[in-house]
Amino acid sequence: MKVDVIEKIIYENSAQKVGDLLVQLVTKHHCSFAEVYRYSHFDNLVEVFLEINSKKEITKPLDRIDSLISMPLLYIGVKECQPLFVNERMLATSIPPKYKLPPSTKCVAVLPIHKRQVLVGMISVHFDFELSEQQQMDLIRFVDYMSDQIVAPHKMGQLEGNINEKEIKTLQFIVEGWTTLEIAEYMKVSEATVKHYIKTFMRKSNTYNRAHAVGYYMKHFYC
Repeated sequence: MKVDVIEKIIYENSAQKVGDLLVQLVTKHHCSFAEVYRYSHFDNLVEVFLEINSKKEITKPLDRIDSLISMPLLYIGVKECQPLFVNERMLATSIPPKYKLPPSTKCVAVLPIHKRQVLVGMISVHFDFELSEQQQMDLIRFVDYMSDQIVAPHKMGQLEGNINEKEIKTLQFIVEGWTTLEIAEYMKVSEATVKHYIKTFMRKSNTYNRAHAVGYYMKHFYC
């Protein structure tokens, strides 16, 4: 079982890079434990990619795929769609007994990994002390930096037909359920222009209809 929708976004030849960033995270912020997760919002599954402890020992769990609902803090983090910091008192009331963390854990931070404003993963960081506001801000900035490094940038030149940004944006709106009229109004063009963008996308991607074009977009641009 795999989180197929996002399997190419994180870790495309980047396991060593992610490991190096986790070492930097532990060194700079003195955390006791951290995990990088991939996340699929289509089926609400999370997959652990790498873990690191305070001794800077990195492990890569095998077949660690769970429903997001079974992981309370990650579930809250996704629902809030913003960095989440949970202190010791909050941990005592927000975590069911069977998911209890080590007694030494005083604070847990759950921070999002985004690609083009879409949540594709999360980093969970555990501390043996509570974080000040400044430490929280420093951690958010560092994880933003990690996100930029982890998420594989799209290489336009490698795709056939040199698909341009307007064509990509049009397909993105279609994936999100927008009508051609809504797309036209947002992009400040005519509906005929929107349909032209769709047709040129299909021609350049060698796809045969809108559903096929959406599938191509999801494979090459979204994930």
